[in-house]
Amino acid sequence: MAQAYECEKLVVTAHPEYPPYHWRDGTKIVGASVDITREVLAEIDIELEAKHFGPWKRVLTSAQDNRFDAILALKKTEKRSRFLDYTSSPILPNPFAVFVLKHREFDFQEWIDLIDKRGGEERRGSLWRCV
Repeated sequence: MAQAYECEKLVVTAHPEYPPYHWRDGTKIVGASVDITREVLAEIDIELEAKHFGPWKRVLTSAQDNRFDAILALKKTEKRSRFLDYTSSPILPNPFAVFVLKHREFDFQEWIDLIDKRGGEERRGSLWRCV
């Protein structure tokens, strides 16, 4: 007869720079997503260990290598769905905002209006393109 696996501890991580949801504090990840997850797991007697696994790209690579059990509050993308499973309900609301320079204004009513637009994040220098 097969025995049920008993989970006593869940090792999780998250983006190391995404306050107030989560952020790095030394070798740990702390923040609202960690606190909520810890409370939920405590109700079923499972310990939570929230560890920092490095920069964001390394976190995603480490997920593919099964170095931890879960990534907290992660946005679902097609690429990530190839190697991660997602819960059906979000842990927290996380709305998006669109900001543009005054001389580059355009009518924005819904996501489809972003097709063929480019954006960026000044502090990281990364760009996105919506296709």
